[in-house]
Amino acid sequence: MTAHRAAILSRDIVATQRRIIGEIEMSDDWRDRYETLIEFGKRLAPMPASLRVDRNRIRNCHGRAWLSGVPRDGGLFLSAASEADVVAGLLAIVVEVYSGRAPDEIRSHPLTVLETTGLRNRLSPHRLASYAEIMGRLRTLTN
Repeated sequence: MTAHRAAILSRDIVATQRRIIGEIEMSDDWRDRYETLIEFGKRLAPMPASLRVDRNRIRNCHGRAWLSGVPRDGGLFLSAASEADVVAGLLAIVVEVYSGRAPDEIRSHPLTVLETTGLRNRLSPHRLASYAEIMGRLRTLTN
């Protein structure tokens, strides 16, 4: 990848996170922010049944959840699904920010949406564990 292309991708990741943060921060009410997170989950494209397999499963989630990555043309194309609304929202943010990006770009740009919006402090310990599992699965996919 050329340095110019890497710089463009970096801006895209940062810009996507900023846009999502802006959508969440449109409301000062925590319940509304939580609802926005749930709405993000509804953005997920349907995940093919062929990808809902054990190797793509996110462990320690309330309900079943999956995150898959297919490398193509230098990018990692993500697909995700969850039976739990909040976990689906977390997965949707990960997919929206990182899908199609090069693995090295994904590794060098941490997800800051939850910290910046304060949602991380509002998630239950179980959902935080799910979030950690999602990010761990993403790291595995980029290696």
